[in-house]
Amino acid sequence: MWIKAPDRNLASWLFRKTKNNFTYKSDGKKDKWKVFTGSEAFSGDCDDFAMCLGFRFFNAFWVPLFLGKFDLFHVKYNGVGHMMLYCEGYWYDNIMESPTPAGKLPTAYNGLVHYSPWVVLVNYFIWKR
Repeated sequence: MWIKAPDRNLASWLFRKTKNNFTYKSDGKKDKWKVFTGSEAFSGDCDDFAMCLGFRFFNAFWVPLFLGKFDLFHVKYNGVGHMMLYCEGYWYDNIMESPTPAGKLPTAYNGLVHYSPWVVLVNYFIWKR
């Protein structure tokens, strides 16, 4: 296909770079999803990190998301709601120290629910206030 996922080395490098430039900051009571498209440092929560990484993997967000090049998942991490990115057999999030192979997800992560691209679209454009 014309949109190709980064190879393992580039994906790992982009993950580390994004993680090093990321500062966790809760949205508070109103959750706002943002896709950071620059290369500079940014702050946000788990959804902002996952969506930014999706953008950085493809230098685009919506087309690769709708083509299934990467997926976003809701998961419980130690009982708390959390968003993760899945791409090419690896899990990525702001908590992990490195990309995690699909079959090696720690037990602290459970209750995976796939976000439909349509849910992401609605949440991003309609529910953010």
